[in-house]
Amino acid sequence: MLKLQFRYVEDISPFIGLVNNRGFNLFIGNDEETAIKTDLLYWDAPFLFPPIEEEGVRLATIEDIAAMKLDTISRGGRKKDFWDLSEILETNKISDLLEIYKKKYPWFEVEDVLKGLSDFTIADQMPDPICYKKKDWEEIKDELRRLTI
Repeated sequence: MLKLQFRYVEDISPFIGLVNNRGFNLFIGNDEETAIKTDLLYWDAPFLFPPIEEEGVRLATIEDIAAMKLDTISRGGRKKDFWDLSEILETNKISDLLEIYKKKYPWFEVEDVLKGLSDFTIADQMPDPICYKKKDWEEIKDELRRLTI
């Protein structure tokens, strides 16, 4: 279906591995240079909010995505997860996101999320995502560390 919509589709799932999910990790777009990374996931926790539907495609809400990002960060997180969370925090409070996380993942501890927000051991080894807002990795780490003080 995606190949009907986009001229360029590359499945990168075998190269990056899967963390707590099943799905596809793809680059999609008109060509290799302008393609964007897209994750199509089956997650083990249900959506808390009705998905947004755009042109027949169901999309998770920012709130559900934030909870998934916090879940991943609680277990080490990839650099892009921290970067995405930084963007989400521009329009959402961490206290609200932690409440959503507790509802989505009642079997996990919020303390693990708070520890993860200042543990960049794994993420520090990864390349920086392309950031159109010109944020830098040290700036994002400082922002997230301040949340745990």
